[in-house]
Amino acid sequence: MESKRQRLELSYNLSPVSGELHFSSEDIFGELEIDVPLNTSQWQKNINDKDQKKYDTYLDQLTNSKGAKSEKYRITLPCGENILVQDRAGLIEQKDRWPIISGTISEVALEQEQMEHIEKLSLMGNLSAGLIHDFKNLMGGVQNIIEWCILESNPQPSVSSALAKTIDYLDQANALMVGLLKLNENAENESPVAIRLDKLVKDFEMLLKHICSAAIRVELKIDSNLKPIMAHACDMQEIFLNLCVNSRNAMEAEGDSLIVDLRNVVKDGKPFVCMSIIDNGCGIPDEKLGRIFDAYYTSSGKGTGLGLWMVRKKVREMQGDVEVKSKVGVGTTFTVTIPASEIVDSRTRSQSVDKEDLSATTIASKTSFTGGETILFVEDEPLIHSSVCQWLESLGLNVLAAQDGNTALKLFEENEHKIDLILQDWILPGVKGEDLLAKFSASENEMPIIVMSAYSGAIDNSGILSMGASSYLPKPFKINQLIDLLKDYLK
Repeated sequence: MESKRQRLELSYNLSPVSGELHFSSEDIFGELEIDVPLNTSQWQKNINDKDQKKYDTYLDQLTNSKGAKSEKYRITLPCGENILVQDRAGLIEQKDRWPIISGTISEVALEQEQMEHIEKLSLMGNLSAGLIHDFKNLMGGVQNIIEWCILESNPQPSVSSALAKTIDYLDQANALMVGLLKLNENAENESPVAIRLDKLVKDFEMLLKHICSAAIRVELKIDSNLKPIMAHACDMQEIFLNLCVNSRNAMEAEGDSLIVDLRNVVKDGKPFVCMSIIDNGCGIPDEKLGRIFDAYYTSSGKGTGLGLWMVRKKVREMQGDVEVKSKVGVGTTFTVTIPASEIVDSRTRSQSVDKEDLSATTIASKTSFTGGETILFVEDEPLIHSSVCQWLESLGLNVLAAQDGNTALKLFEENEHKIDLILQDWILPGVKGEDLLAKFSASENEMPIIVMSAYSGAIDNSGILSMGASSYLPKPFKINQLIDLLKDYLK
C-alpha cells in the first residue's frame, strides 16, 4: 500500500551567487524521508537522473534572464517513489544587495500528467501505424520484384541463394513491423476471446529481440499443446512486453539471459496457463520487493512506475495472479498464472509466414493459367502494383489494373461479366475499399474476391469474410501465397 503523506507545496528563496537554499517549511522533508536541502547541490541529489539536465537548464535560465520561468521534473524518494513537481520561479533584483531567485514547488497530480502522456503516445501510435503500413507496402513490392527477377533471369545458384536470403530478411523485417502494429491495436470495447499465448509470444519474438541488446540471449520455452486462455489480446501483449522490458532493464549492468517459459499447470484440480519471464540480471532487494506492484513506484528510479501495477491489475481482471521471486546478483522471475479455457483459439493467424522453398523456378513449373482468366487488380502502391501485375501477366492471366477506387469501379462496371476474380487493396484513394467490396459482392457474377491489406489492425479475417470477401491476404505476401489462392479459385 502507498503511504499517505502531506502533499508537497513549498516556497523557497535561492541565492544564485552562493547557491544557498531556504524553504518556507521543513516538516515535509521528514515525511519524505530526505534531508533538508541547504543548497542547490543537495536539492539536486533528490532529482531523478533523467531530469538532471533539465533542471540545470532551468537554473541557468532563471539566473541569466528576467521574467518568470516554469519547469516540471521528478523527485526520487529513498523508497523509490517518484514525485512530479512544478517549479515556478523568477529572478528578483534587490537594491544594494545580490539578486535572489524566489519561487514555489508544487506536487503535480500524476494522473493528469499520465493522461497527457497517454494522449501523446496515442497520437504517436496513430502516426507510426500509417508509416508502418507504407513501409510494409514497400517491403512487399521489393519482395515481389525479387521473386520475379529470380524467375525471369534464371541466375546462378549462388545469386539465387543470395536473393532468397534477401527475401528471408524481408520476412524478418515484416515480423518486426507486425509486432509494432499490434501494439497500436485497441480492443477496449471487445469481449475477451480465446487466445494462445504461444502464438502471441511468437508474434512478438522478433520485436523482443530488437528491444533487448545484442548481448542478451532471448530463449522461448513452450509446452506442446499449450491451452488457450480467455483474454483481450492487447492486454496480454502489454503484460508480456512490460515484464520483458522490466527484465531487460535489470540486465543493463549485469546479466545476459531472458527466458520466456510457457506451460500448462494444474492448481487445486483446475487447469491454468503459466507464463514466466526469467532474467539473470541485478535482482531486486528484499526491502523493495514488497512495493514493486504499487502505482507510481519504481525500484530503479526509471519509468513512470505504472508498468508492474498495470500488469497485476490486468492479470487479476482475468482471475489470475502474478508472483515475483528475486535475489540480488542472481536474477528475477515473474510468473503470471491465468485460468485455462476449453474454448479453441478463435483467431485466424493468417499473418504467419511459412518457411517455404524460395526458388521461383518451382512456382513457374507448378502453375500455369491458360484459360484466359481475367482478374481485376486494385492496388494504389506503385511498387506492389507493377510487380504483381508483372507476375499475373507472366502466369497467363488477363489483368484489368486500377490504382484507385474510382478507376476500379469503372473497370468493374464495364467488364463485370468478363471478370473471373478480384484482387483488391483495402485502403484506397477514391471509392473506399469497403464500398468496393460491397459493390463487387453484390454482383450476379459471384466472382471470388481476395482482399489485401498491410493494416493488420484495420480488418480481420472473420470480419472481412462476413462482408463478402472470399479470402484475406495480409501484405507483404510472397507470390507463392497469392498463387495458392488463385489456384483454389481459378480451377
